[in-house]
Amino acid sequence: MGCRLCFQEGIVSSPAIDMAQPRWVGPRYFETSPRILAVLLNPGSGGGYDEILISTYLDHLRHYQQGRIGLDELFARQRNDMANWGRPSGRFLSFFEEGLGLNLDEIAFVNMAWCASASNRYPGRMLTNCFNKHTLGLMKILKPHGVLLSGKRVHNFGAEIRELIGRDIRVVPLPHYAHRKGRQWEAEELKRIRGREW
Repeated sequence: MGCRLCFQEGIVSSPAIDMAQPRWVGPRYFETSPRILAVLLNPGSGGGYDEILISTYLDHLRHYQQGRIGLDELFARQRNDMANWGRPSGRFLSFFEEGLGLNLDEIAFVNMAWCASASNRYPGRMLTNCFNKHTLGLMKILKPHGVLLSGKRVHNFGAEIRELIGRDIRVVPLPHYAHRKGRQWEAEELKRIRGREW
């Protein structure tokens, strides 16, 4: 969480939420088979959120970084807030739970970029830095059987993930949950993905 490499190198600038954000690992993830890991592009920057909510979330992140709260408490905060993620509010959970039929307690998420950027842009150099320094290591710990790659920018890492994590894992590209292609297109994509055998 202390990594600021991309900001120090001037690749991106800091948003309101100005530190790395660990992502959800469900409490039953390691006892679930198959283990499913969803890889997204980036965490939220705090844009559009109330300043009090941003300040409270930053306090939680800092308290975790300082060892004042545990990962379970940080994840509980995330779990409560997930109902607000996406536009319209709730689109994130709707996509993964209802659309893909996944149980939040049994899956894990990781972002390719662990930090948000002020411009909401994620240059290739930032993604590569973060993947090599942080995301790859977490993936090796999580040992997924299936990896869902959410969004085109993340799809580009599919071959590398398979090569570095394990050739026997299933890597499945899927749309970003905030795509703009309409409900019918989404329904067809989700049906295609839900029908897969892991």
